[in-house]
Amino acid sequence: MLVKHLMQQNNKYHWWQSDTLVLVAVSGGVDSMVLLELLLQLPEGERPIIGVAHINHKLRTESDDEAHAVQLFCEQHGLPFYLKEWHAGTIITENVEQAARQVRYEFMQQIMEMAGYSVVLTAHHEGDQAETILMRLISGYRLPYLMGIQQTRSFYSGKLVRPLLTVSKSDLYAYAQLHDIPYFEDESNRTTTYFRNRVRHNYLPALANENPQAVQHFIHLGEEVQAYYDVVEELIQPIYASIVQTDSMSWIINVSEFQALSASFQYVISQKLVIELIQAGIVVSQQVEVSLRQLLLSDKPNHTILLKNEWVCQRAYTEAKIYQKKSQLFIKSSSFNVKLNSGRRLTSSEWLGFFAEDSVVIPAEYAKWQKLELTIPQEIADEVIVRKRQAGDRLIFNALGQSKKVARYFIDEKIPSDLREKSWVITTLSGRLIWLVPFKESYLSIQSETAKIQYKLVYCCQLDK
Repeated sequence: MLVKHLMQQNNKYHWWQSDTLVLVAVSGGVDSMVLLELLLQLPEGERPIIGVAHINHKLRTESDDEAHAVQLFCEQHGLPFYLKEWHAGTIITENVEQAARQVRYEFMQQIMEMAGYSVVLTAHHEGDQAETILMRLISGYRLPYLMGIQQTRSFYSGKLVRPLLTVSKSDLYAYAQLHDIPYFEDESNRTTTYFRNRVRHNYLPALANENPQAVQHFIHLGEEVQAYYDVVEELIQPIYASIVQTDSMSWIINVSEFQALSASFQYVISQKLVIELIQAGIVVSQQVEVSLRQLLLSDKPNHTILLKNEWVCQRAYTEAKIYQKKSQLFIKSSSFNVKLNSGRRLTSSEWLGFFAEDSVVIPAEYAKWQKLELTIPQEIADEVIVRKRQAGDRLIFNALGQSKKVARYFIDEKIPSDLREKSWVITTLSGRLIWLVPFKESYLSIQSETAKIQYKLVYCCQLDK
């Protein structure tokens, strides 16, 4: 019966062909051993090429026996067997389940790359689905995650499939008993140390006492969320695409368009953005999600939220950008001198040179970078100071000496905060400002009509790819 069910599912979803290399994650428990046996019972024309991966977590005394039993089963059936021993699990004191899961997936990836497998199968079943949905409800997960475990998803260079997700645990036990399939019972699954075990042994049975169909209701809830989510995704995708632009691991949000939406659309659009960030590996708590939404709706034209791992959400007037700060190799000193006919690396993507006008030499490694030049009269200086802006810095605008604070210039010109921080100030040795790089030159830089010898400042910048 289960073999027929598996065939029908594969014919419907096209998980594999007879020549597909399929890697089965086998722990030695009843779920994965039944899955492996079901695959072996498929007709030759529908059976994929099977390999088996097992991780010995070394967390229990039976771990070695389980690994040996799975290996022996594979040898008896002529199946490739891949084993990893995880010794670090014995010294980890927190989040052991999460760490073990990460190790398992990394091991699968290594085998896929090494042996060419394109599909990974795990033996998650109907009970796992109900447990996962209840766990996520209790933990306050966002609505889209109440879809539960996805039957198929992309996985590294291939896909991960859970073909038993609609099969009950009782059916798996019955099949194992009927066909005399060997398996191990993990005694640690009986303890209530882990959250999932408490859900499995305490919470779900208590709910089932109230309603014998509780497990099925959770599964149906996941299916309903999936259906509604699919419809919402299709409807909001054009709106989302017009508001949020993604470019090389950064997200740019049109604040004006976002604010023009109704509150409900704002909520859904911002949640879709957050899920996209999470899927990209960025940590976004629900509290941060609220802060992001407030940033987009705020009357403040400039605002920044710091995320984990140097990720930043920065708003500048009608645009907000989420990006990761790059290490810039900044010069340690707050200011430094550049003498005539020499250059200086400012950051990993910036270089400044100071030359006589007819003696400009740009090193080859910077020659293809974007270039800005400023010609200055000789009498200003034959040595300049390059530094970050300071409070009180002023730009001179005309021959009368009228000036404006750099800070006010930034505000008037609506220069985004991140670009303000990246700017440089070039001054004379006496501190008079020559150039606010790359935005504005001072009146000091304007050469007189009688000046015969002129100097040139050259700023080279490598644009983000």
